[in-house]
Amino acid sequence: MEIPAFIILIVYGVIVFLFCILAFFNIYHAIRFGIFDTAVKFVTLIFILVSLGIFFITGLFLAESHWRDAKFFIDIPTFSADTSKNVRN
Repeated sequence: MEIPAFIILIVYGVIVFLFCILAFFNIYHAIRFGIFDTAVKFVTLIFILVSLGIFFITGLFLAESHWRDAKFFIDIPTFSADTSKNVRN
């Protein structure tokens, strides 16, 4: 069975969107309700920079792909009762 490659891109986009929403709420609550001192600012900055770096690197890899191709295949094995093919001589 063939799965078009853009389906995987859509799933990745949904995951990135959910990550961005959860990261926004996490950062908002750290700023609004947490103790926002120098250490928390530094950790928040590192979190944002690493996240942006990962998004940038995956964007570079995704830009090189042809998303209309059917690249991904799921090989569904078929099991038959004929065992003569599996007998070793």
